[in-house]
Amino acid sequence: MPQAPVEKSDEVSATGFFGGLFGLGNLFGTSKHFTISEFQFEHLEELALLNNIAYCVPEPGITSPFNCTRACEFFNPGVEIITTFTNTEYDTSCTGYLAVDHRPGFERILLVFRGTNSMTNWYTNLDTIQESYPSNNTESTVCPGCYVHRGFLHSYLASKMLYMDYLLNLTQMYPDYDMLVSGHSLGGAIAVLAGADLLNLGFYPEITTFGQPRVGNTYFADYFDYLVMKSGVDRMRVTHKSDPVPQVPLGALWRHSGDEIYISKGPLSPTPEDCYICDGQEDDDCSSGQGIVTTLAFQGREIAYRAHVEYFTRVGLCRFQI
Repeated sequence: MPQAPVEKSDEVSATGFFGGLFGLGNLFGTSKHFTISEFQFEHLEELALLNNIAYCVPEPGITSPFNCTRACEFFNPGVEIITTFTNTEYDTSCTGYLAVDHRPGFERILLVFRGTNSMTNWYTNLDTIQESYPSNNTESTVCPGCYVHRGFLHSYLASKMLYMDYLLNLTQMYPDYDMLVSGHSLGGAIAVLAGADLLNLGFYPEITTFGQPRVGNTYFADYFDYLVMKSGVDRMRVTHKSDPVPQVPLGALWRHSGDEIYISKGPLSPTPEDCYICDGQEDDDCSSGQGIVTTLAFQGREIAYRAHVEYFTRVGLCRFQI
């Protein structure tokens, strides 16, 4: 998505280690951001619903044609489930589904990754060990200096083995269909790695994530932004006020890619005017300027949890929507 002009002061960056801990956004000047359009808002609402459905995998599951709990009703008829996949080999386990949207005007292949089921798992399982990228099993060919989160990479590579053949077959069956790669939380990190591989394979997927953690270092963030710019695909990294997950892992070794959309309103439901188009990779006036310690200490874990699941809808409750 093209960057809109933003009026802000860039003299001081709060995205270093201490800025990430305590949050220094808006202490060094004010900013004026453009907001998203009504069309973009409705599009993100729909994608959030698709991400919520990923939490019905593996239980209670998604059955043909596209049935789960009440969460699937919005997309029936018209969407066809192809396969679901679950990999629990790593702490950062990867789960999701592959489907085809046949609705007129929405024709697309859907690859959606699920996030973790509890905030506790984030603090327990999220290590900060990086591994060289690309590995021998990714499609990227040139990315000197690139490192990514080891757990995210291994989890992605294991899950890729479960869906890639199906996906390639679908691109042959439906050559005129668009492609969407999306994920929430941990699933957002996996979606970035999947999106990078698909771009290198010559596909043009829209890549949209919600509450995504940082995936790699500055070299990888720049490389991913380059792939997006070169291909011209739509990319949106949606974050939310008080959500701590986009602020991790902490430290100078980690950096987000760009195209952030920041939901500035706390509880549901936001409006287009609450959704800012942020500047660059780490905008201090958006998620990166909040500070994880400040968020947890002054707002509490309950507020942080709600912020992490409230992306236009409550993402993660699919299996309970009986």
